[in-house]
Amino acid sequence: MSNEVFVGIDFGELELRVAYTDAGKPVFLHVDPIENEPSLLFDPSRNVSSLGVGFPSVLQSVGAGVPFLFSGRHETSELVVQRRLTSICERVRAQDATAAARAVLAVPTALSQRKRQTLVHCAKQAGFAEVSLIDRAIAVALGVRTDRDQSATFVVFNLDYGACEYSLARLSRGRCWILGSALEQRVSGERLDALIMEDIILGLRDRQVFLGLRRFTSEQWHKFRRLAESIRYRLATEPAAEIQMNQELTGTPNVMVVRLDAARFAETLKQQLAEALDNIGALLEQNQLESTNVDAVLLVGDVATTHPVDNIVWEAYPNRVARTDPNVIALGALIAAADSANVTLPQSNRAGFEISADLHGPPRVPASSRTNGNAQFSEVTAIEGLVQKTPGTPPEPPRPPASSERFSEVRALMAQARYREAEQLVATMSRELEELRVELKSLTPTRPQQLLQQAQALVVDGRFSEAVQLAHQAYATAPHDAIVFSGMMKIHADAGLGLNRPDEYEDAVHILTCAYGHDQTDRAIHKALAERHYLHARAMQRLNNFDRSLEAAKQALMFEPRHVDTKELVAELLKPEERGHEPVS
Repeated sequence: MSNEVFVGIDFGELELRVAYTDAGKPVFLHVDPIENEPSLLFDPSRNVSSLGVGFPSVLQSVGAGVPFLFSGRHETSELVVQRRLTSICERVRAQDATAAARAVLAVPTALSQRKRQTLVHCAKQAGFAEVSLIDRAIAVALGVRTDRDQSATFVVFNLDYGACEYSLARLSRGRCWILGSALEQRVSGERLDALIMEDIILGLRDRQVFLGLRRFTSEQWHKFRRLAESIRYRLATEPAAEIQMNQELTGTPNVMVVRLDAARFAETLKQQLAEALDNIGALLEQNQLESTNVDAVLLVGDVATTHPVDNIVWEAYPNRVARTDPNVIALGALIAAADSANVTLPQSNRAGFEISADLHGPPRVPASSRTNGNAQFSEVTAIEGLVQKTPGTPPEPPRPPASSERFSEVRALMAQARYREAEQLVATMSRELEELRVELKSLTPTRPQQLLQQAQALVVDGRFSEAVQLAHQAYATAPHDAIVFSGMMKIHADAGLGLNRPDEYEDAVHILTCAYGHDQTDRAIHKALAERHYLHARAMQRLNNFDRSLEAAKQALMFEPRHVDTKELVAELLKPEERGHEPVS
């Protein structure tokens, strides 16, 4: 189609980046957030950290179909996404309203099928003539390739506001494909903000200051999160960040000065990233590759390309790490859109990369400077007296009296025939009692949580099959509750490992495979499956059933390629003297 415009959209966590063709050449479109549009929501039951709350991205919530209230109006993520895509479609067709827009959206590999279908529907409703999706890792590889016939192998390390995703991508003879990928749910920009918030809370608790989080409004939570995000950016460039927390958050008349140390924050984050980096090594090993076979480890996303994450990845893969251009995914999606119509874009203006040999962060503070307390990198350095009042500011209201004093006050008012005042005081007490009742109810375990507690008790008693049945019942009752889902997965793991006799092997694997079917990215289930296969392999070895032992050991390595004990066992089994005959390949 002669008047066709190609569009590549990086469907990110918090923003959309766009590249499109103008007179056959790639052009980047600056997309400002639409005024008075939400980007993050407040979820009072999102279980991403010990805070018990979360801030899911509107863009990545598409497909959930959950309405929310914003600025007094009812919204859904689908409506927000459709409006943004409509704006983009109108802008890229501004020169020719008759042009058909062919769009490719780059999305996380782990994005569910339902969300993918919803996203395609939103894009078509927005006015795009043809819409398709590709994985972000493929878009990155396409965006950085120097020519169509380039051959290269990349590790794509994508970490932004959402969960950390890493992929092994291969370019060869004009094709690009993914050799393997995985998700590390425990590391994300959202969780890093939560980590900072948690540590500030612990630092304040060390000084006997309690924020009263249960009484926080959604607005207070959003302010606390924005504060944590600003600290995260400061810790990327400064040795320390010092903040003042006022009465609005602390609930006291004092100003708390909290100092957060960048080096200790980096050490904390390094521990959290250790498993993801280890799993990248396992992914390479599964594909019979060494780190030297990788042309570059491409850092993608705002969190990945800033300190301390870039340095942490650099330490694991020295001389291989490269920060990518923020527009590289949009460019790769644009190339895919053009390729789908057999159109080759010119090489100019492509967002390439360079291997960086110098990734240095702020100076480190010696470990000996660590202070005592529960906080890992936060410390309350000062309590700066009372908040300064401007002239004419009314005095702070006195603390409410104890309940016994209030009852006496009501009776005294009644004795003085001041019934209206007594009634108002009783109404106030009733409201506070209702708030306490609601708070107490929130602390009482829900029915699904009670079922999980019963299931855990059955695991302790060794009644594993019954425990799994109860866990399934709990999940069926609350399929969208992250706490319940996590509890169900733990019951499966405990039950599978509890069935540890050789005759229980098939039942154990059946239970663990069930959990694996629920979430194939759960590392705890991977480890449980590997351990259970290994235990059976050892049992078969003791029974001199070497073929079955080797079969179980290989199954273990499928789920945990670096399982040291299993690798040693396989080496033993492949020795001719161990098996009594030639090893089987």
